[in-house]
Amino acid sequence: MINYTIISFRTTTDAIIFESVAKDNNLHGRLIPLPRSISASCGLCWREPNNNFKAVKNLIQEFDLSYDTIYDN
Repeated sequence: MINYTIISFRTTTDAIIFESVAKDNNLHGRLIPLPRSISASCGLCWREPNNNFKAVKNLIQEFDLSYDTIYDN
């Protein structure tokens, strides 16, 4: 079973910016509808395989990306 890191966003704009930067930096995740059981936020989240968690954190810091919460299972 693959575990995922889920990143929620406050706004759709934050989600779209994150997606653009992530794809430009070769992350393998994608935007998906945010499960209501997690949050209501903007309705979108980024789902990334857990083996890339460190790369996601580095990307957020390097590009000062806005997000709401990181859910790591």
